[in-house]
Amino acid sequence: MLNRLLLLVLAFVLAAPLASAAPDVVALGESQHGAISHADDPLPELSIDDVTVAEGDSGTVTATFTVTLSAASDQIVEVAFATADDTASAPDDYLPAVGPLVFDPGQTTQSVSVTVNGDTLDETNETYFVNLSNAVNATIADSQGL
Repeated sequence: MLNRLLLLVLAFVLAAPLASAAPDVVALGESQHGAISHADDPLPELSIDDVTVAEGDSGTVTATFTVTLSAASDQIVEVAFATADDTASAPDDYLPAVGPLVFDPGQTTQSVSVTVNGDTLDETNETYFVNLSNAVNATIADSQGL
C-alpha cells in the first residue's frame, strides 16, 4: 500500500507543469536508473591477538591466534599471515606457518595455528610473531601477534 501511495504522489508531482526544465528532473513517462555506491563506506579493520602457551618439556602444543574483522563485510576479505622469529627460532622452537586467511561475507573471525615444540633446555621465555600483510577489502589495524 505504501509503495502505491508513494508512486501516486511521485506521479502527481512529476505531472505538474514545470516553469523551467532542469536536467535532473524526470518528466512523467521517463525512467531513470541509479546505483548506490558503497565507495565512501569505511573498510573493516583486521587485528590479531597475542597468545601465550607453555611449551612443555617434550612433544608439541598449539598456539592459536585469532584474527578478527572489526565489522562483517558483504565482500570477501583476504589477508596474508607469516610467522617470524624474535627470541624463538623456527624450526627448533616452533614450526613456521604462512598462508592466506579468507573471510567469507559476514564472517568476522579466523584462526592461525602455530605448533610450538617442547624441550628440556633451561631458557627464558621465548617469543615469535605472526604478522599480517596484504589485506584485500579491509585495512590492518593490528598487524602483529606475539
